Amino acid sequence: MADARGQDAPSLQFRYLARDPAFVYSRPCFSPTGEQALFMRAPATDDPISVLNSNDSPWSLWTVPLSGGPAELLFEHPELRATRPDWSRHSGRIAFSGVRDGVAGLWLIDDKGGNLTRIPVEGPLRDRLFYPSWYPAGDAVAITDYRTRQVLKVGIPSGAVQPLTDPAKVRAGMCSVSPDASSGGPLALAGQRPGGQFIVQNNSIWIQYPGREPYELDGKQGRMPSWAPDGSRIAFASVRGRNAPAHVLHHRTLPGGISTIYVQRAAGGPSSNTPVGVTPFGIHARHAKWSPNGLQLVCMVEAADSSARGIGVVDVEA
Repeated sequence: MADARGQDAPSLQFRYLARDPAFVYSRPCFSPTGEQALFMRAPATDDPISVLNSNDSPWSLWTVPLSGGPAELLFEHPELRATRPDWSRHSGRIAFSGVRDGVAGLWLIDDKGGNLTRIPVEGPLRDRLFYPSWYPAGDAVAITDYRTRQVLKVGIPSGAVQPLTDPAKVRAGMCSVSPDASSGGPLALAGQRPGGQFIVQNNSIWIQYPGREPYELDGKQGRMPSWAPDGSRIAFASVRGRNAPAHVLHHRTLPGGISTIYVQRAAGGPSSNTPVGVTPFGIHARHAKWSPNGLQLVCMVEAADSSARGIGVVDVEA
């Protein structure tokens, strides 16, 4: 385990599941059984960071077994870029942000990569829908409308919409629905207060319970939240406490700072709990998602060394 400053400790258990300098990797999640990891992959070029940061890169979806072995293609489409997947533990369907002709919408496939379906999300122009997160019952997802900076609940397969956040109170980024069916469906989201320019590096982690006022988890920098299966903890990426400036490693490969994955207890209100770092800063880990048993986190690795880019898994304490 790493301490809150992201420094390595002897008990830290991190290992790669997939890595190859010929590709860039992003936004993994676990299968419903926890036996596989699902992730985005695209061919690297001489400018892999541009590939990573572009929704129009030729993204496809791949799986890799947790027990080890080669990655296998699950879904690829010549006209649709498959990004930001989330795998329902109830229905087994995979929701993702599909990008076609610059429009990001909500799409589904089954666990074999077939039955491609577009969900017609209700409302005005819905062309920037990113980061679907399944509700426990598998009948709806929360997804962020980046045009309005608002999280929406979208019924599956109807596309009926219920707004979940108010941009006048918090401008939303990536969201995560609590998998705990008894919790009432709270959200963890990356966001910031309204007013001024929206800069993603300035996000903090917010909690939104239905019918309540949103609040910040601890008021410090954080992005890319993921709620643990039992609703007791939230994992997120943060550059807080980093022990070296970004340019010491590689200013071009690691724009915006070197992040680590933290785990923090989710209380019923603003938390004074100290988050615990679970990955070293050097690998620049981001986009962590919990295993179904809550004992592992799968994450992407954006390292200065191209041979270290990939998908990894880290053991965490219960």
